[in-house]
Amino acid sequence: MMICRCATWFGLAVLVLSVGCSTPSLNVETPLAQEHRDALLKRGRPPQTYNLTLYNSDRGPVFAGANRTHPRQTATLDFVSDRNTTAPMIKVSQGGSEDLVFLIDTSAQDNWVSQETRQKMNGVVIVSPSPVEQFASHVYDPIGGWAVVLPKVRLGEIHVENVVAYARNALGPIDTLNRWERHDRLGGVIGFNLLAAFNHVTLDCRGREVFFSVDRDYQPGPRGILLTVPMKPEAKALTCEGWVDGEKVDIVLDFAGDFEVVMADPVDTTLKQISIGDLVFRDVQVISAYELGLGANSPVRIGRQLLERFIVTIDNKSQRVIFEQP
Repeated sequence: MMICRCATWFGLAVLVLSVGCSTPSLNVETPLAQEHRDALLKRGRPPQTYNLTLYNSDRGPVFAGANRTHPRQTATLDFVSDRNTTAPMIKVSQGGSEDLVFLIDTSAQDNWVSQETRQKMNGVVIVSPSPVEQFASHVYDPIGGWAVVLPKVRLGEIHVENVVAYARNALGPIDTLNRWERHDRLGGVIGFNLLAAFNHVTLDCRGREVFFSVDRDYQPGPRGILLTVPMKPEAKALTCEGWVDGEKVDIVLDFAGDFEVVMADPVDTTLKQISIGDLVFRDVQVISAYELGLGANSPVRIGRQLLERFIVTIDNKSQRVIFEQP
């Protein structure tokens, strides 16, 4: 592809060049050319512009002051995924008329967006003084992305300001990060660090809805609480302590994963037993994380095929996970 020096970046993955220059296909992954990167950096802003403070930590970059919510707001959003899947996809907007679609991924530490989504949501690259680069830790994806600020994100009636996401450093689809789920407007991932900004978040996969509460405390549903287990503090993802065939392990609750159980190196295709507290699953199918593109060192994960049997609440205020019968 010929790149002209007079190029102007329009964000969407379209480089408007002089006559005769080509445009990359939005259906094919294409790494960002240097001209694209230079244009993004030219428009970049330091974190202080958005009242953010950047810290380094064992978990990677931390942006204090991000994901600012407003009190007393709640929202119930229906899933927009196809009826043949319970994948938690929801509509998200930037305050305008056009809705985008994001996948809620409780195994992802960070939020991720395509370059097209970044442009539509007016995302600006953070420079401090160079861009802040991150690679996905929940899936194998060598592309990586730069931290951007999305000034306003709407989840139904909830307004969240200065959301930090990573814009993937490639044009085209982000299938790996979207876990190969399909939707014609799917271009982003809501990770655990945004979910943690709420008092609690309730996922009802079979009921095909998710409830967000900014500051209202959790109240049990009509069937009451089946089980409560503590969340692992300082974990990168939604993690609880559990047992696999008698061995204590950390287990990630992976609502984006369309499987029963994933392990880095399973010795068989079936596990005799996996449990979290008093919640016990027997004779479950287990798949290699490597085969699913989740990385060779993936933690043990319980996926949506088991989790969708329950209504699950991430109670951030009390640092617990609550299971109810649907």
